Amino acid sequence: MREPKHFINDETLNDNIKLFYSDIVGLSKKLNYCCASNKYFSDLYNVSESKIDEWIKILKKKKHIKVSQGKKIRRICVQI
Repeated sequence: MREPKHFINDETLNDNIKLFYSDIVGLSKKLNYCCASNKYFSDLYNVSESKIDEWIKILKKKKHIKVSQGKKIRRICVQI
């Protein structure tokens, strides 16, 4: 899956958020959702877990992702 053109051209999103979204897309290929934790992403990007939470909120607000919380895992689904 490639990122939609409107996403790539969205100048309100910084490059880190776009890269983060791309990783979510890649991690969603097998199960159609990503269940990686904020800790996983914070270690990957060398940023705080609160920064990852901020990026998730931005992507949710812009309707690029949908997040649901299961009993044990969080599911991040890419919205097309």
